[in-house]
Amino acid sequence: MRNPFELRAEDLPEQPNYFTCAFRKDKLDKYVFFVNQLNLLTINQMVMVNRDDFFKSAQRSRIHVHRILTRTQYGEKRNQIGIGCLIGNGSYAAAYPLHKGTYEKDQYNDPPRPENARQLLFDTWVKAHRWYKMQPLDHIRDYFGEKIGIYFAWLGFYTWMLLPAAIMGLVCVIYGLVRLESYIPVKDICDTSKNFPMCPRCDKRCPYWSLSDTCIYSKVAYVFDNEFTVVFAIFMSIWATMFLEFWKRRQAEIAYEWDLLGYEDEEEQPRPEYEAVAMETRLNPITKVEEPFISLGRKVPRFICSFSFIIFMLALVVIAVFAVVVYRVAVYAVLAASSDYNMGAVNMATSGTAALLNLITIMLLNKVYEKLAEILTRWEMPRTQTELEDIFSFKMYLFQFVNFYSSLFYIAFFKLRAVVKENSEFIFMLFWQCNPAGCLFELLVQLAVIMVGKQIFNNFIEIIVPKLQNRWRRRQNIETPDLTEYTRWELDYDLTQYPVHGLFYEYLEMVIQYGFVTLFVAAFPLGPFFALINNLLEIRLDAYKFIVVFQRPMAARAQDIGIWYAILKGVTKISVVVNGFVIAFVSEFVPRLYYTLGEHNDSLEGFVNHTLSCFCVIHYNSSFKGLVCLHFRFRGYYERPKITILNTTLPNPNAYKFSTAYWHILAAKLFFVVAFLHIVFGMTAILAWIIPDVPKEVDNQVKRENFLAREALRSADQQDSVSPVPRENSRGQDEML
Repeated sequence: MRNPFELRAEDLPEQPNYFTCAFRKDKLDKYVFFVNQLNLLTINQMVMVNRDDFFKSAQRSRIHVHRILTRTQYGEKRNQIGIGCLIGNGSYAAAYPLHKGTYEKDQYNDPPRPENARQLLFDTWVKAHRWYKMQPLDHIRDYFGEKIGIYFAWLGFYTWMLLPAAIMGLVCVIYGLVRLESYIPVKDICDTSKNFPMCPRCDKRCPYWSLSDTCIYSKVAYVFDNEFTVVFAIFMSIWATMFLEFWKRRQAEIAYEWDLLGYEDEEEQPRPEYEAVAMETRLNPITKVEEPFISLGRKVPRFICSFSFIIFMLALVVIAVFAVVVYRVAVYAVLAASSDYNMGAVNMATSGTAALLNLITIMLLNKVYEKLAEILTRWEMPRTQTELEDIFSFKMYLFQFVNFYSSLFYIAFFKLRAVVKENSEFIFMLFWQCNPAGCLFELLVQLAVIMVGKQIFNNFIEIIVPKLQNRWRRRQNIETPDLTEYTRWELDYDLTQYPVHGLFYEYLEMVIQYGFVTLFVAAFPLGPFFALINNLLEIRLDAYKFIVVFQRPMAARAQDIGIWYAILKGVTKISVVVNGFVIAFVSEFVPRLYYTLGEHNDSLEGFVNHTLSCFCVIHYNSSFKGLVCLHFRFRGYYERPKITILNTTLPNPNAYKFSTAYWHILAAKLFFVVAFLHIVFGMTAILAWIIPDVPKEVDNQVKRENFLAREALRSADQQDSVSPVPRENSRGQDEML
């Protein structure tokens, strides 16, 4: 049966695969160009390739045009070099390679067929009905270059790997929904006859309220925080490790097939801006070629200044998060003190608006930091373009990590849970603690709003805004609707200019999403499912941007995804620790386990009452007037202070001490974290050791090519050209160079 996810051969012609090596013009007579048109195993069936087609379109624009434009000096000063500076000072409006014609096929052809590479990619890659098809990565690489090709290869691989994670997340939620009606603690909370009166949440006008008011929140919390959540968290930790390990293998295959092995060490040249300011030279330790060099003594002060700036901006983000917390407290106090007080509406209003305000703050701080980070990165004078992009990416991600995740860490681990405060008439619970249903509910709301809101906002910015800009510019620059009178460069000029760090934004969006999927997956098991839906759309939207919306970006080479792999690996390690603490200290898993394994015969009867402490209000003037002592509840494991019923003096809150159960549960939580980390890290380490970084087939082919290269060197003095040697490539075809 034919794979339904693969593109048909009639839609996308397969490209030949060769043994290749670095091109040298002075050795042109040594190259023999063959292509196996009939997929046969005999050499005499081969035909010569047209030498004009030896270099692809992306290679020609990068080697010939772009290198000249970026390295030509236009002034007397050393730093007056390259087209980038001329665009910056307004001498030129833009510089870009041209698209290969229009992306729309000629409808007069019967049937309409692609006439250029742009139309071919639009037909097989961009169209919405191709959403389930594999991407034509080789053709993307030929048109846009290796760097963009690797990004789409990684995005497709990441999206495919999200499928099992999304299925497991749905299973976790479905399990919670099925078990919800029979879950005893939720039934106890929703049972109004049991009437657990709770302490007020503010000290002035907040009334006493019933625990049954949190019925809906408790149900939602259990749907996501159930017995299957621990299994799902362990699965996601193993999934993250498998994702990284299998991507390393896939990346090795791509680097071999696209001739990227050793590119950064052997072929990548210093940036023209680096050469312009470098006053010294040195021998490259690998190539032994003299090249410009900037000493460490000149770079260290710049690194120190840049690092200080990063610390300042991270502190600013923390202050912004604290400001959102203060906003939440103030809004809750105002709404809770109103005459028509409704606890559910107040909780929803404060949680939702605070999450929205946090999202707006994230977007604003991101714009400011991005500009300054780019200036400082160039000021540090990185040697190559890869180093510049890695340094800039690390700076930006470090800021984004604090920006996006700080509020989540605050809710999960730092928000107050149970605090008592003395008042002239009663003791109340401080209103900035978590929802009575638990901190997991607020963590869920915050995570869902930021994750889903960010994805919707980014998709709008990436597609709608550039499309509107293109239409506006075209209406201003073109007076007649007849586009045939305009040249290709005029039509492309009306397209949106490709951003300087275009791929950075694409990687950043996905890596931030990866953090949402892994860091707090125990609180939001549906995260992988929403990420999968978003990425299926993201692939086609990004393809649409590159083919239709943007000017054609300059083709560039890259050996891998750069520093993003190290960032993904670090996030994976942190996620194991975070999920262990979330399950132990945020969810109800450990208290439930402690209660059922105690003296309660594996039953959760009375668990809610077990988690509530009592406070005795004496002679309180309210609707409960006439009672000598009324027990109000608050969450936490506290021992009730010994008081005399006839004593009308309010008890001292300092008399409330943690109960024996509190210390037992705390020890159980710490033991769970230690056991969870050891089990998960042990399993992931074994998996990482078992799975080789490079597939055996690729490793053998690299060794085979190295052997052939040595044989060719030995016979170079005796032969005028290198005889073609057949080889079995990864696709099982007999092809050669």
